Amino acid sequence: NGDITPEGQQSQYDDVKRVLKKNKHPENVWSAIGNHEFYAGKWTADGKLSQSTWPNGVAEDTLFNRYLKFSGQEKVYHKKELDGYPLLFLGTEKYMRYHDSKMSDQVYLSEEQLGWLKQNLEDYSQKDKNKPIFIFSHHVLPDSVSGSRQSPYLNDYLNVDKLYDILKDYPQVVFFTSHTHWDLNLPDWAGKKKIAGGDEKGFTVVNTGGIETGWRSAGPNGGEIHAPDGSSFKQGLQVKAYGNDVVVTAYDYKRDKGIKNLLISDAKIAQMAPDVTADDSKNVIVGATEYMEYNVEGTNEWYTHNKANPPKFDGNKIVYVRHKGE
Repeated sequence: NGDITPEGQQSQYDDVKRVLKKNKHPENVWSAIGNHEFYAGKWTADGKLSQSTWPNGVAEDTLFNRYLKFSGQEKVYHKKELDGYPLLFLGTEKYMRYHDSKMSDQVYLSEEQLGWLKQNLEDYSQKDKNKPIFIFSHHVLPDSVSGSRQSPYLNDYLNVDKLYDILKDYPQVVFFTSHTHWDLNLPDWAGKKKIAGGDEKGFTVVNTGGIETGWRSAGPNGGEIHAPDGSSFKQGLQVKAYGNDVVVTAYDYKRDKGIKNLLISDAKIAQMAPDVTADDSKNVIVGATEYMEYNVEGTNEWYTHNKANPPKFDGNKIVYVRHKGE
């Protein structure tokens, strides 16, 4: 979902193709464009970082053409269908630094692209108003998922109000965003985005995680710090559709295990029960993480699970465990 390459160099696209060719993967590999596809202009021809001389002879069209050739698409926005489910891919049609020196990664969606999105949503909704419609866009919507409530992720889209005006009436939309690399263990990794004047259910928004480097909040004053896995961060999603229901699994590819599951049903979302068990011989919870909390039946308090010093429970106790933020 964007940032296929670090800088948008042709050699990097070639590297991605070689990796795909050498490894097993799903038959269909589709992509959206990200901001890193435009970073080649930060470097000189001999590979030196030189932002003061940007774009260092690299044309905007060259960067778009590299991506389009790799993706096999005619435009940065396109649609696919998989087992009857629509997948709509959005993307910036300008890298704004070429057009305004004060800008950089902001997303420009043309009237043509917005009209295309509106028409597709109308068409698919008329066929089946309850069937999920999956939308992919690299950049994050403000005030939606982890990281989107603070700088620098508050103004990714130049015309976000026009985008919202289209999306607001389609609660069956599941909108996947990336860009932030924020940890999928966080409680606000997914949620509902409600727009004034739109359907009261809102549409679903989901953070896709990221690879190579993970981030999380530095605290109440903003800023970012590395997630616990740092530069070995490897998180993503697995999505399964069952009729009009969808289960989204946040997945830790470094450890090859699921983190949590989200059920989307009738345009409503619910965190599914965490994958934990009880060891009755030791009176402890097995499989809980620091991103979970527990409650002992008969009490009102929820406590953060301490993996380094896990709680022990005396006698026969019923213990409830949930992901933080439920």
